[in-house]
Amino acid sequence: DLAAVPASAFTQVTSPDANYLNETNLLGVTAPNGPNRGFVTDGDLYVTFSSMLDPRVVGVDWSTWGSPPDTESSAPAIWYTLGATSVTFSFDNPVSTWGFEAEPNPFSTQNFTVEYYQGATLVGTISRSIDGNAGARLLAAKATPGTWFTSVKVTSDTDFAMAQLRYTLAVPEPATWAMLIAGFGMVGYAARRRRSIASQSA
Repeated sequence: DLAAVPASAFTQVTSPDANYLNETNLLGVTAPNGPNRGFVTDGDLYVTFSSMLDPRVVGVDWSTWGSPPDTESSAPAIWYTLGATSVTFSFDNPVSTWGFEAEPNPFSTQNFTVEYYQGATLVGTISRSIDGNAGARLLAAKATPGTWFTSVKVTSDTDFAMAQLRYTLAVPEPATWAMLIAGFGMVGYAARRRRSIASQSA
């Protein structure tokens, strides 16, 4: 049930194994059973949802979820799409990994498509069929060096729920760091030069 992913763009992560969990940060569901939300943040990353999501709890207002190794836990707090079949996550900082568990609302097999964008450029797409009878499954990808994600769009045949939103902030490549440092140096030099000229003319 896994579609091929262009190797040059990113690597699909198919299960929440120890490496994936250790390399990512968890964005917890805000106030389960609280008001609908249009964003979530942990202070390091601010994620905007394209539509309002309803925070719920498995076993309370969502019947079942899944179990390891397919999911992190069997009863997480979740985000329900409130009837929407598509949600876009937009990030205030670029990320090199983005993933989440998803389960369709109906107890039947539904198709999910996740598109990863770097600005307006589509980096790659993953697809997975998820059976509501069998439980949630992970939809996640890790960018290759020099690539990152600024938004991610998930679309399904039906409404659905998501849990365990996880990310890794993108780290610039050495060449990018060098350009940034050079840029900071030029700004500092220009500022010092302006101060020097100003003091000579005074």
